[in-house]
Amino acid sequence: MKPSDFAEWKRYLKNNLAEATVAGTFAKTKAVFNRAIAKGWLTVSPLGGIGSGSYDNAKNDRFVEVGEYHKLIEVCPCQEWRVIITLSRIGGLRCPSEILRLRWDDIFWEKNWFKVTSPKTEHHEGKGWRLVPLFPEIIRELQILQSTCDGEQPEFVINRYRDPMQNLGTQFARIARAAGLEKISRPFDNMRASRATEVYAEYGERLETAWFGHSKKIALNNYIMVRNGDYARAAKLELTENTYN
Repeated sequence: MKPSDFAEWKRYLKNNLAEATVAGTFAKTKAVFNRAIAKGWLTVSPLGGIGSGSYDNAKNDRFVEVGEYHKLIEVCPCQEWRVIITLSRIGGLRCPSEILRLRWDDIFWEKNWFKVTSPKTEHHEGKGWRLVPLFPEIIRELQILQSTCDGEQPEFVINRYRDPMQNLGTQFARIARAAGLEKISRPFDNMRASRATEVYAEYGERLETAWFGHSKKIALNNYIMVRNGDYARAAKLELTENTYN
């Protein structure tokens, strides 16, 4: 195939997929060709000179307010869904990969944390798991769910929604409509990013990156948002002669 063929393929992808998805697809394809060159199977990559594109897709960024979280919780069809949304919005877990891997044995009540196993980062040494605080909302919803186990606690926290054929995004959209909310694009990504933004503002970079399992660069480029309340707070900021000292 010629470079022009790949340029045409990229145009097709951009007409049908999100820009970040196109960038990821091209980055992986480039890696394949670069590996082929390293092995001596090719001398030149047909993707040379064709940019991957940007991973940023700000138009789909959506801060999910705490008040919206409570509205979602109120209309959840079952306790497992309350836990899924709480782990996403309050715990900042990736859904479904991290949430469906959470076991009851990963919950350390007495230490106020729980262990999150992350398939996305497990190929990095020492990054296959992380510890996340048991925030009060998480404790409440997990304890309610635990009380419904009738003494026979299953291995995993979430059991009803483990079938890979189930589309959690579609089911979330129904819950959001029942809560009276406008459409939330990429709901689980945006709930995670919303919590990352709050944690970054309240606890700082070090704890945000530790609890969310990503680097500072990833946090700033893909997660931390500007909230409406940031403008309101800035409008009330009164400068003094010592502000910049």
